[in-house]
Amino acid sequence: MWVRNPLFAAVRADKQNLFILVPKRYIRLQLFPYATARCVRTGEGWCTTQLVGKMVILLLLTTLMLSMIFGFPSGRGDAPRGGHRGHGRESRGLGANCVSHFLADLLLTCTSYVGSYVTQSRVTRATLVRLIFPSAGLVLACGVFATLCLALLQFDPLASKFQYVSCYAFSPYYTACFGYDGIALAFLLLTAFLIPCCYAQALVSIKHHTNLYLLLLLILEGLLLLVFSSLDFLVFYVFFEATLLPMFFIIGFWGSNVRRSKAAYYLFMYTLAGSLLMLFALTLMLLQEGTLNYYNLLVGSFSAARQLFLWPFIFVAFAVKVPMFPFHLWLPEAHVEAPTGGSVLLAGVLLKLGTFGMLRYLIPLFPVATKYFAPVVFVLALLSAFYSSFVALRQIDLKRVIAYSSIAHMNICVLGLFCFNAEGALGAFLIMLGHGLVSSGLFFVVGALYDRFKTRLLPYYGGLALRMPLLAFVAFIFIISNISFPGTINFLGEFLIFLGLISHNKLTFILALCSIFFTTVFSVLLYNRVFWGTVKSTLHLQALRDVSRLELYIYTMLLVPIIFAGLNLQNVSSDLYSNSILFFQLLLQDKTLTLC
Repeated sequence: MWVRNPLFAAVRADKQNLFILVPKRYIRLQLFPYATARCVRTGEGWCTTQLVGKMVILLLLTTLMLSMIFGFPSGRGDAPRGGHRGHGRESRGLGANCVSHFLADLLLTCTSYVGSYVTQSRVTRATLVRLIFPSAGLVLACGVFATLCLALLQFDPLASKFQYVSCYAFSPYYTACFGYDGIALAFLLLTAFLIPCCYAQALVSIKHHTNLYLLLLLILEGLLLLVFSSLDFLVFYVFFEATLLPMFFIIGFWGSNVRRSKAAYYLFMYTLAGSLLMLFALTLMLLQEGTLNYYNLLVGSFSAARQLFLWPFIFVAFAVKVPMFPFHLWLPEAHVEAPTGGSVLLAGVLLKLGTFGMLRYLIPLFPVATKYFAPVVFVLALLSAFYSSFVALRQIDLKRVIAYSSIAHMNICVLGLFCFNAEGALGAFLIMLGHGLVSSGLFFVVGALYDRFKTRLLPYYGGLALRMPLLAFVAFIFIISNISFPGTINFLGEFLIFLGLISHNKLTFILALCSIFFTTVFSVLLYNRVFWGTVKSTLHLQALRDVSRLELYIYTMLLVPIIFAGLNLQNVSSDLYSNSILFFQLLLQDKTLTLC
């Protein structure tokens, strides 16, 4: 079908392509990996947009309409057969007076294109799923985050109880409740914030079975939201274990090396072994109390002997997830082999399940045993922090360095939780949130480098700041946030943890401060070796392209809360933590807090 008018020389559509002949102009447009249009200002030629379904045509209509009004840049690329290669000049909008002609042409083209598909029965279920599912999933992930932002606006920071509690009867004999306080809401927001970033990045970087990968991301998000909002220890355990399955498949199927199967099994077996111990403890608790509802467990009481017996089983399960020495071996392997989105969620959210479990269940339910075993926890946490810092100095894999950095930061967080004071608990809370954002940003940077150069080994990098200044600047902000530079959320968290450690144990404070020094050393060395010096001859010059627009959006979304929270501690603590810190203190003292 051909259509002619004063604006376009000709428009034609068939079952595979959309051809638009524009005098001396190609229109450049990128929607998803499924539709790519190369449009540059050249001589006579054809603009070909590869389309695989009706939904892309509708998106093309909307985007081109805005482009005609506001103008858009053109880029370099190969012209279709019969055309020429562009020179990267900037094209301007065609003007508002041409919009009506353009829309008429494009609507006629869309009609002919869709008619061609329908008449020849080319619209299949697989085509529609491949087009509709990524868009619907991204809208769903963003909708969840928007809903939680509305919940934050309606959150009452002065209420010393869980809010929006809902109970569901799974059977006539068991009812589970879900709700959140300030701590849980913060982790719900963190999860819902990181998922769209990983989703958008996966649309570009995941090359095979993309829809399955995106589906696993959405399933993992749902499980994490249920974990953080659960008010029943048994339901928490079920979803705590269920988060293993999506991450196991993400690492095993989309890992970057031949060792991905080993890394997936490391993750699965370590976490499962620790969780079986917690299941044994939960069985004994259920036999004694008759329920594992969080409200009932708080008002109930376990004898000192029973607490001392149950505490190690539950602690090991959470220590594996943190991870703490000697249960840490699975984390570097999992991080190295996981795709970028898997590493981001593993460091940003899944590691927080261990510290969240300690804060929510271990410390409040077993206060006597917690204080009794606190020296052991301090020794393990300090040993983990020092060991991971020293090992990170000798690593040559970028992801492995960041993985050991995560171990050091999470164990500093454990020190704050076991200070038994408000400063340490608040600092641990801020470190958990800050590390979730900072480590995610670092893994996004490493993923961008790997997509360009197909290697993560440090000896092959150097001098990237000369050719990639924007990426170097973004990485610098993430690095100084990782070393807790003043003005970032990590600085506030570590400062409060050190205040809590001074009042609790001065020797522990000194040792923790030394471990932070070594963390700073390997972080600065990592940045220096990658972005400064001379450009290595092993790097492909054509791969030295700076940050893309999508990457810039993701980096900006991560940097804004890091800096904003670092400069607005009063707002952060009052909005998300003021009701929870009182809750935490009273639980450790006399449990006289009204729960509902």
